Amino acid sequence: MRDPENIRAIEALGVDLMGFIFWPKSSRYVGERPAYLPTKVKRVGVFVDDDIQNIKQKVEDFGLDIIQLHGQESPDYVRQLTSVCGDSIAIIKAFNIATAEDLKQTNAYNDIVDYFLFDTKAKMVGGNGTKFDWSGGRQRHQVRLERPHFLSWRDPIPSQWRYWSRRCRRHQDAPSSTVHRYRPELPF
Repeated sequence: MRDPENIRAIEALGVDLMGFIFWPKSSRYVGERPAYLPTKVKRVGVFVDDDIQNIKQKVEDFGLDIIQLHGQESPDYVRQLTSVCGDSIAIIKAFNIATAEDLKQTNAYNDIVDYFLFDTKAKMVGGNGTKFDWSGGRQRHQVRLERPHFLSWRDPIPSQWRYWSRRCRRHQDAPSSTVHRYRPELPF
């Protein structure tokens, strides 16, 4: 989200969150503060293995409400980030998922992040435009998740949507490359 008119238009839709990509390798990278920032939605900064002081600066410059980590950030890194940015900012940790085994990596983050985001495992970091492997995704019920979680998906077929909407109570499905809409039971 870089264009002020685009930001206003998306905000007018009544979305809950709006993401700002701070990873320089992304085609959606936000290199400078837009002339307009949303006032009616939570601002999410998306980072990939970034310097903690840089994240802190972006939190201040953009008035971020949530930090989303999409890299290989360790639990110790997240603890340091929380100590620098404070407990008042929520943290979403993204994980690349292909199998139930991949879900086990969340265990180390249960007590230090607020939410998990499950993305399709691919060669690149996020935004691959790759469809989620729904059969493998169903295996997440084999692992106990201690945090509310979100699924990033692209173009699910109706039967897949019905499957997830009937079974998922503690997460929100997040269409990739769009603005996320969160369920009201989450504390935003």
